[in-house]
Parts: sequence; C-alpha cells; structure tokens
Amino acid sequence: MISQTSFFTVPIQHPNQGEATYVLFSTHCTRWFIANQSSLEIIQSIVQTGTPEQAALQIAQKYGISLEIAQQDTQNVWHQVQQSGFLISQTSSPQKIILDTLFIHITNACNLHCPHCYAGSSAQNREFLPLSLLRKLFEEMQDLQGKKITITGGEPLLHPEIQGILTSAQAVARTQMLTNGSLISEPIADFLAKNNIGIQISLDGSTATAHDALRGHGSFAKVASAIEQLKTAGHQKRISLCTTVHQATLQDLPNIVDLAQAWNVPLLRFLPIMKLGRSHSNWNTLDIPLEEQYPNPLIAHIQNSMPKMRFEYGISGLTFESREGAEIWCPIGTMIVVAANGDAYPCPMMMMSPWKLGNVHEHSLKELLTSRKMAEIIKIIEERPKKIEECVTCDWRTLCQSGCLASSLNQYGTPWTQDCFCSYRKQFYPNMFSKLITF
Repeated sequence: MISQTSFFTVPIQHPNQGEATYVLFSTHCTRWFIANQSSLEIIQSIVQTGTPEQAALQIAQKYGISLEIAQQDTQNVWHQVQQSGFLISQTSSPQKIILDTLFIHITNACNLHCPHCYAGSSAQNREFLPLSLLRKLFEEMQDLQGKKITITGGEPLLHPEIQGILTSAQAVARTQMLTNGSLISEPIADFLAKNNIGIQISLDGSTATAHDALRGHGSFAKVASAIEQLKTAGHQKRISLCTTVHQATLQDLPNIVDLAQAWNVPLLRFLPIMKLGRSHSNWNTLDIPLEEQYPNPLIAHIQNSMPKMRFEYGISGLTFESREGAEIWCPIGTMIVVAANGDAYPCPMMMMSPWKLGNVHEHSLKELLTSRKMAEIIKIIEERPKKIEECVTCDWRTLCQSGCLASSLNQYGTPWTQDCFCSYRKQFYPNMFSKLITF
C-alpha cells in the first residue's frame, strides 16, 4: 500500500478551463500519474485510511453518496494507479547494464584545425584504430545486442580502411558517421548511400565567411558540395547537420536554420560547446553565458518559420521517462566511447582520466560495461538528486535527475551541482504537462 512519502504532488494549471490538474510524482522512480481534483482526493483518502475499501467508506460518508458509487469511483482510480506502474515498487531496482551504443573515434587525425574541437584532432595526429580490432568490437557488440554504432574522429574519412570499417559496422548495427564533409566525393557519396550509412556533417556558419573563419578557407563550399553529392546519390534522408553553439556561432544560428531548411536537410542539431580538447585552451574566446546558449530569438525564429526538419538542442533530460531497464534517463551505462588510442569512457563529454573505464586493446566491451568504474559513475548519477541541495526539494527532480552529469563536470568541475540547463527544464516540464492535459 502507498504512503504519503511514496509520492509528491505538483499542480498544473489547465490552459483552457483555469482548473488545476495535478501530476503525482513517485519519490523513488521516474514514473508519474495525472489526476484531477476528485482523483487526487481519492488517492489521498487511500493513503489516509490504508485501503481502497476504507477510502470508499470515508468518501461516501463525507459526500453523502451511496457506498456502491464511492466504491466504484475508488476502484476505478486505484486500478488506473496500478496500471500506470506509478507505484510499482518502493525502492529503485538494480540497474541493468546493457549495451546500446558504441561511439568510436577511429582516428585523431584531421585535415582541419577547428578552435572548438573537443577531441583536439589535427593533421599532426596519426593514431588509427586497426580494422581487425574494430571488427572484434563489432562482433562483441553483436553478441551484446547493441543497436547503434557511431564512427567519428578526427576526420574518419582519413582512415585508410574506412570503407571496411563502415561496412563491418553496418553489418551488425545501425551506423552513423560524423564528418566535417570536406572529403565526401561522388564515389564516397555513392558508397555511403549504397551502405545506408547515416551522415552528420559539421556546419558552423550560414555563409562561407562565417564557416571558413572557424574551419579554414574553402570548407563551406566543400560542405555544400558534400550535401549535393549525397542528395544526388539518393541519400538525402540520412543527412544531418550539427552546429556547435559558442560565441562565434551564436548570432548566426537563425541563419543556419534557414540554410538547413533551404538545403532540405531532415535534421539540424545544436550542441553546447564542451570545455575539452582544443576548446579548453580557447575557452575565453568561445564561451558564452549559459542563459544565452539558446536565446529566445532563435526559438521564436524556429517557431515562426515552421521548418519541416527536426531539431535537437543538446539539452539532455527533456524526457518524461527513464531508459529501458533502468530508473535513469542518462545513457551512461549503455554506451562505450572509444578514443583513438583505445581508451574507453562512459560518455563523449567525459573523456578524461578520472572517468576512464579501461582500454579496448586490453578489455572486452562486456568487461568495460560491468567494470567497477562504470558502477561508480552510475551510482553518482542515482545519488545526485538526493544530495544536491537545490534538487532535493525541486518539483521536477525525478524527471530531471539533476540534469547531465557530464555537463556539470564540464562546466563546474564537480558532479555535485545541477547542470547549466536547469532553468530550461523548469520551463519545459510545466509547459509539456499542460499540453498533455489539453491533449
């Protein structure tokens, strides 16, 4: 049976009727339940009396209605609560360690030298993970029923065995390649289309002047050419663009939206800059105030222009449910990130020595997933909403879960503070629940 400490209640104003509806959040997991005033009173009566039967008797006496009607109403509400799984257990179940994504930096070599590169890649770097090792990892991933492989660098198209890598990866899981786009020729575009490889191309300006200032002369023209080559090869639906948000790109973001729409690209991603790699040494010229990362004019521009493409904003935790097999939404614990030297990490934003899991030259993927270090990191994620002072009493703590661990580490150097997008989520959750109620 439930107790008053099993859940907490957040009122949500009904946008049309002016009536409050309530969201009941479990205190021990990410589940929630929407109730109107009558349903809330029935649930509170069950808490007070101990059983639905006693609650029905209390309600019948309070409102002077027949016991039969009170029992019917009480049982209906109680059935809905049970069906929702809202109070399925009183303690968090152990996390299931499963592999979903393998994120591999197959090289640290790159033909560009971008100031905001989190990997610190350059033409001087010459590390390449061998195809034989990568095939072994792909086989391990298949045994673990992995779902997605991301191939990145450096610039992955510099790898001498890139075609063998991509075909081997795609044979076992949905595969995407992250690229600067400068090396996509007609034959490469045909190969990518034939093998159905997802392509994410970096775009850091809406014009040659803006993009080339960050990525080098002629880079913008090569991106435009790459997109055209991919379209000609019939691969348009698997193209996405990615823009890193920092001082040099901030004012250009609405124009990048328009350009992506003109190119008819299905997905545009905005990612907050990470204080890693080369961006760390250039931080003073790249960093922007957190509240300005996604300015209102950008949001308004997207809403007004109503582009057909999808957007991703790089703000994690904007979710209403946990991932499969766990009570956390964070993908840590289901992902292995591999650096060009074979070092393995739990997240692309946590490629730092304190968070190293091991090395794929020495450890299997299963060993990395079930390592003591991975367990320690997952424990930190679970404990953050219970220990960060600002989160303990927050209405949205079971959904937000103190935000992104990696972002907190990146911005503040500690896991024991909420991340930089707390204020965005506090606006998002009430708005979305209001829309759910209306729907």
